[in-house]
Amino acid sequence: MSPLVDNAACTQPDSGSIGLNVTGGQPTTFRWLDASGRVVSNTQTAMGLKAGTYSLEASDAGGCTFSQTGIKVGLDKDNLALLGPDRGKCVGDTIQLAPRANDFAGNQYLWSNGSTTRTLVVREAGTYSLTVTNTENGCNGTDDVQVKFSPKPVISVGPALEFCSNQRPQRLTGSTPTNGFWRGPGVDSLGLYTPADSLLGQQTVTYFVSNQGCVASANRTVTIKPAPQVRLGPDTTLCYDGTFQLVASTVSEAQYLWSNGQTTASITPRFTGTYTVTATLAGCSGRDTIRLFFLPSPTLNLAPESPLCVEQNGEVVLDSRGPANQRYFWPATGDTTSRITVSNLGTYRVIATNIEGCTLADTTEVVDRCEPRIFVPDAFTPNGDGRNDQFDVFGQFFTDFEIKVYNRWGEVIFASNDVNKRWDGMYKGLKVQPGAYPYVITYGSEYYPDRKRDLLRGSVMVIR
Repeated sequence: MSPLVDNAACTQPDSGSIGLNVTGGQPTTFRWLDASGRVVSNTQTAMGLKAGTYSLEASDAGGCTFSQTGIKVGLDKDNLALLGPDRGKCVGDTIQLAPRANDFAGNQYLWSNGSTTRTLVVREAGTYSLTVTNTENGCNGTDDVQVKFSPKPVISVGPALEFCSNQRPQRLTGSTPTNGFWRGPGVDSLGLYTPADSLLGQQTVTYFVSNQGCVASANRTVTIKPAPQVRLGPDTTLCYDGTFQLVASTVSEAQYLWSNGQTTASITPRFTGTYTVTATLAGCSGRDTIRLFFLPSPTLNLAPESPLCVEQNGEVVLDSRGPANQRYFWPATGDTTSRITVSNLGTYRVIATNIEGCTLADTTEVVDRCEPRIFVPDAFTPNGDGRNDQFDVFGQFFTDFEIKVYNRWGEVIFASNDVNKRWDGMYKGLKVQPGAYPYVITYGSEYYPDRKRDLLRGSVMVIR
């Protein structure tokens, strides 16, 4: 084994060490002793040693021992008085001077102004020197430093600023002198300010200027305003059903302008194309664009209401009026045709699917409604035999009935708006002559009161 020595330094007298270069064995125990016989380490490398003479006792697992004496740790007499670079501060400030080396027992200090303390506080410009000696270990050193006190720079940073959170980075201009640097949230040293949502509100950035070690600073206020968040989503292909909406934002205070001219927060697009919206709030804007491709919707033209006369055990055909290349499904009946016949009241729904895979549903309400029915005989025999003696008009589901019977000269010989009042073949108390007599009947619909009144013309034969 052979020792590997690192000397101690004057700036740190207990920085010496001794390591071992081991060959031909593997010691497991170590005892390092100083000149007085005191154990200073039990590891393979002894650390934290002062300058002096040391010895080693080592043994391995088999009981073999090794010893060595007279191992010297020297002292590197480097400068204890190193003061570092020249210093500068502003007029009115103070500078504290001190050697960079640690303070050890035996160190003595002497400054050029006669002070004997380790540190020196100076208020005047000039050159200051320090001499350090240590009578115990012989270390010593001398160093000097130049101290300057400069007037503080006069700084102007310009007015307060406002940015939107989504703006591009902005250069902070208008600050003097121009050789300074910036610090603060969102700004780099060269004054490039990057707005962000994380900086919303009022922020303070600081501009520093240095003049021969004298540093002055001034603050500038930057307010970050929120920009409306506009996210229309990715480009989309979808089936058109008239209900799809594009929503720009939920901020009700913002103003909106879409590429199609609309100014609401949301729109219901009807056509394939590119849609762009800009939302503006307090001078800040957000913008997004989306491309929509609408697949064609199925075609349906089912009547909203379908009449069926229950009293007559009627049926009604429900016709979707869609093309043949569509698929159809009627959930109420299970039919898969474009038209069906039903005999029950209720709501019927049809679902159509086209070749693009888009679906569309429509409904109709089957309601109980009957068409007016008027029955008018062709002839009657007013001969008093009790059979077919009157002109008997009857029917169902009609209102506002009126009848007029004319002679050959166009004279009204019978009129009534009561269907139960029947003509008996008399006029002014006399029997009319056998023959054909024209009539005009008008009536309204009981189930369709808004419909125009119907008119029925014909003639009835009087037979005697």
